[in-house]
Amino acid sequence: QSLTLALLAGITYPLASYTGFQISPASHGAVLISGMLPFFTAIFAGLLLGERPNRIRLLSLALILTGVMTLLFTSMASLPAGQSTLKGDLFLLTASCLWSLFTVLLKLWQVKAFDVTLGVAAVSALVYLPVFFLFLPSHLSTASWHEIALQSFYQGFVVVCVAMWTYAKAVELLGSMRVVIMMSGVPVVGALLAVPILGETLTAGTALGAAIVFLGALLGAMARPEKPA
Repeated sequence: QSLTLALLAGITYPLASYTGFQISPASHGAVLISGMLPFFTAIFAGLLLGERPNRIRLLSLALILTGVMTLLFTSMASLPAGQSTLKGDLFLLTASCLWSLFTVLLKLWQVKAFDVTLGVAAVSALVYLPVFFLFLPSHLSTASWHEIALQSFYQGFVVVCVAMWTYAKAVELLGSMRVVIMMSGVPVVGALLAVPILGETLTAGTALGAAIVFLGALLGAMARPEKPA
């Protein structure tokens, strides 16, 4: 169980998501990975946990899907003519599907947050580090020691350990569906932060999509957990 979870969250999910980011804009990643989590999770929760969404949860999912599609189409409209991101978007959707499966398996197998964090960190390091040092091009010699230290701390500790533990603990306490519905708010936060930090313009389509996703996520978070059939 721990090995399966580690391979999902530590190896296959990052490979799919980072491949997608190389082809598609980062905004597509925020919309497709986080925004589509509730739908993939609902499918896996129904198949593996026997959960059935109630009417409020179904309304929440419909609103989130509408908002996500609005954000995605708004982002695609700003791309240069003739540029296609379909291949990258498919990788991003695959990443969302893998993370949803990981989330539902956490709940199904009742894995403790510390155990899954330790497993993901250990397996990822054992699989990736030898490949990185032996086969992949490295530019570590051109980076300063404080840049290496900062990235090691952030990517190795904050992202892998702190974020993984808090996410797994949230699933343990709140359930898989409620957590991923809250996660669907990531595109909204990203779109809003892009205005003051990156100087981007908040278009009418982006504002509308963000508002719809926020409303759907709020309804879903407030809904009572589904009971197994």
